[in-house]
Amino acid sequence: MARYLYRAVGAGGTIQTGSAMAASPLLLRQTLHAQGLHLISAWRLGALASFFEASPSPQRKADFFTHLATLVGAGFPLEEAFSSFASDKALGRMGRQMATDLRAGKNLSEVFEAQRKAFDHTTLCVLTAAQKNASLTDGFTELARHWAWVSERRQDLTKALIYPSCLLILVTSLLTFLMDQVVPQLDSFLAMSGEAPSFSARLLKTLCAHALETVLGAITATALATATIVISARISSPMLLFWQKTLVRIPFFGPFWHDTKVHEMTHALGLMLAAKVDLLEALHDLELTASPFIARKIRACAALVRGGAPLAQSLGRVRLLSQVDAHLVALGERTGRLDHFVLQVAHLMGERMKKRTRRFLSLLEPGALLLVGALLIWIVSAIFLPLYEHLVLVEGL
Repeated sequence: MARYLYRAVGAGGTIQTGSAMAASPLLLRQTLHAQGLHLISAWRLGALASFFEASPSPQRKADFFTHLATLVGAGFPLEEAFSSFASDKALGRMGRQMATDLRAGKNLSEVFEAQRKAFDHTTLCVLTAAQKNASLTDGFTELARHWAWVSERRQDLTKALIYPSCLLILVTSLLTFLMDQVVPQLDSFLAMSGEAPSFSARLLKTLCAHALETVLGAITATALATATIVISARISSPMLLFWQKTLVRIPFFGPFWHDTKVHEMTHALGLMLAAKVDLLEALHDLELTASPFIARKIRACAALVRGGAPLAQSLGRVRLLSQVDAHLVALGERTGRLDHFVLQVAHLMGERMKKRTRRFLSLLEPGALLLVGALLIWIVSAIFLPLYEHLVLVEGL
């Protein structure tokens, strides 16, 4: 489906503009006609326009749902609550479009379905359940917490990546400068003395002579391999599954990626259960939105639950949860507070991932210092010490 910008005439000859998702202009015309609108013109947003289309940040979405929960809880009409949000330009425009769609007779699920690019599938499931149970205020509140959680995770990831990225750039720049500029000059000066360089000096000179070519070659090879993986994963679901299986086998990064996806899945499951979404329906929705590797496990888990197995046992058998986390889910099943304990498991998983990230960063800094220190010692022993000995000899003469 594609997004269209349209102009249409409504009852009384009023001109309305907006955007909608449709498979073709004909289906767009039929959709608008069902709303009492007659299409005048439509423009399909191309891939480049869709790419640059503003997408609100998770924190802005959290503010948006907090705004809706506050106004709807205070008794304001839903259309007025949507159209009065003005803290973010993109969300304010979406809110006014949603208010227009609501006045045109669409239900809340259809309104958010039209804004699928800005809101994930979990949002649609929670809102559908909240509308069915006549608890929109609670649904908006849960979604505000959900997007606040997404914003916090993104900020934690950004903070975790800034330091190692800066350290990697600094170390790479320092090593490249030493090997490309400093070492060759000192080696040329030392060669003027006529002394035969040591094996370590000859090896260092060879490495320095090819340093830039090696670095550029490694970067080019990495870029080509990454592009090949991304393109093959985009055009083929089996290839995406294959690359994800390969990724999981990589030490440290594979388990970290797997735990990240399971963490997202557990949080989304707890959120949907708190919104009174049926368990099997929640698992089906998670299967549709998860990555292929995790979706296979969710499908197997749903089959076990459908066959009568408890959720905790099913999650443990497909290795989505550890034994300790499965015990917490089992406790939630026995006490009738499954949603609370699933969210508690998601919280504990998040804390474990934060500790793992901090442990990795605590090892990265001394590792980088040891690498730079070892290279400096090598340069000093291979170049600077013979140079110093030569200068002492010249002074003695």
